[in-house]
Amino acid sequence: MALIGAAADKARVLGGGSATVCPEYVISPVEGLRATLPENVELVHARGADPSTKLHPATGNFSPRATIVGMDDEVLGTYPLTEAQVQWVGELPDGVASSKLDHVELTGVYTPPVTGTHAFSLTGVGDFELTVGGTTLFRGKNVPPVTIPSWP
Repeated sequence: MALIGAAADKARVLGGGSATVCPEYVISPVEGLRATLPENVELVHARGADPSTKLHPATGNFSPRATIVGMDDEVLGTYPLTEAQVQWVGELPDGVASSKLDHVELTGVYTPPVTGTHAFSLTGVGDFELTVGGTTLFRGKNVPPVTIPSWP
């Protein structure tokens, strides 16, 4: 049996807003099929096309860390991350005062699971620099597009 699809190996649960569900346990479609199919049925899963419109933060094959840098390049703290994404809302970690913050550096070593061409991206607002293998691929201001509603 063949199961093709990027979402087949991830459980899609919890909903959102008023549709939030907190199940006792979750399993992916692949896990569910493997658990119920007879042993003599081989299940082969292929990723197929990824339906996502954005790249996912790198995980697993990436060892990222965030370094909070203050004025005069003073390192205010270094924090290991589980994925290549920084999202601090409200306060910075360990009580770092936002008034001392100059920038945050996200660094790490990424080992692709397969050889070939790979895509990297940045999201957020502000000044960014993306360097891969010592080559700067992007340096500049990232300003997401703004849609202004039209009025009759």
